Amino acid sequence: MQAVLQSPGNDWSITRLAQLAAMSRATFLRRFTRETGMTVGVFLARSRVMAAAEILSSTGDTVATVAGLVGYGSESAFSRVFRSEVGMSPAEFRRDQVRRERHLRGIRT
Repeated sequence: MQAVLQSPGNDWSITRLAQLAAMSRATFLRRFTRETGMTVGVFLARSRVMAAAEILSSTGDTVATVAGLVGYGSESAFSRVFRSEVGMSPAEFRRDQVRRERHLRGIRT
């Protein structure tokens, strides 16, 4: 899990993750699901969306660039996953973050 969180854009496969955990694929999948309550695919998608949200909030990188940085080869696939996890598109998320930051700055001054 730590490796995925540190480098969500890597080309993670179940085989690679199982090797990192020094387990067989079947044991890894069984333990991962039992310990986290989610599948490896769900964990990977959520990790990538969390990383993307941070990048969208802190940079001016395009959505396509962010998609690539977090491991998606397709901007549209990334946008679909992001929307399903966050409830809004990456562009809407960024606009919302900008509004929130402006609001907070207004409160602080």
